[in-house]
Amino acid sequence: MLLAKDFNLEDISGFNAETAIRSMDRSEATLASDSNSISEQDGWKTDVNVDIQVPSCEKCSEGKERVFTVHGLAYHPLISVIRAVFMEAASKWFHLTPFKCIWKSPVTGREQ
Repeated sequence: MLLAKDFNLEDISGFNAETAIRSMDRSEATLASDSNSISEQDGWKTDVNVDIQVPSCEKCSEGKERVFTVHGLAYHPLISVIRAVFMEAASKWFHLTPFKCIWKSPVTGREQ
């Protein structure tokens, strides 16, 4: 591969084989463990029961809504998603500074 005519050395700049191998080893260890499902190891909460209040025209002892339980939902906590994204190398390129967008109407000339 390195001797191919269309190979560009810049394509592998920043690549670290030792880091890549360590990452693959961790992935294999995660797959090999039988304690949790893959989704739970990735931070997903599975088989969760959630109560929701649904408005009803009927009167009931709790008020104007009835409570229903939805069984077996799966979700991923938002905070852990945000943390994981900011641990990625690409996060250094995120645009985090607020900015003001100004648009000038070509008809009225008014800025918004």
